Amino acid sequence: MSVQSKKEKLPIVVTIYGGFWLSQYGLEELNPICTNLNQLGFAIWNIEYRRLGELDGGFPGTYNDVINALTLLRI
Repeated sequence: MSVQSKKEKLPIVVTIYGGFWLSQYGLEELNPICTNLNQLGFAIWNIEYRRLGELDGGFPGTYNDVINALTLLRI
């Protein structure tokens, strides 16, 4: 017997952590929130971006990273 999987569309939550845009903070800061939202039935898109103190961090690099990530999200 073959099992056919049903593709299910989940509501999507996009998270963009704050972290003061400093390099010592990363997207893992939101892991507990993302895990909780996922357990509640949401698909999670936790965006990483270059931060201050990293090559090209700050404007416009950080802004471009967020825009590029959102552009990749297909609904």
